[in-house]
Amino acid sequence: MGSPPFKIVWEFDASPAEVFDAWLDPAFIRRWMFARDEIFEIKLDPRVGGRFSIVETSSEGQVDHFGEYRKIERPSLLVFTLSVPLHFSGSSLVKVEFAPRDGGSFMIFTQTGVPKEIAEEWRDMFGILSTVLKKAR
Repeated sequence: MGSPPFKIVWEFDASPAEVFDAWLDPAFIRRWMFARDEIFEIKLDPRVGGRFSIVETSSEGQVDHFGEYRKIERPSLLVFTLSVPLHFSGSSLVKVEFAPRDGGSFMIFTQTGVPKEIAEEWRDMFGILSTVLKKAR
């Protein structure tokens, strides 16, 4: 039942804390997430059990990406549910792990519950995030 977990490992020239914070800071989110489209609205309640909603304006109209934070362990782990009814049915689970490496960090991103093609779209965003973090240093 469902799609198998999809994993992306990414290296950043930024600390685990800097990469972690980019997932919970609305100003950073606006600079890297869905960068091909415009983010219309961001609502975050970054605590375990807190909910979030990120609405982008794209060629498809306004698309809501929403879910609930399950684990927040700065700077090493972020787990949340993600629903995007326009792109996939049901809810997926996203786990993002952050670990130090020489001169930066590794990020291990795992998404469960969506087809590989959907999860693959994160790669472009991680490339943009890498650039945004370099400029912020």
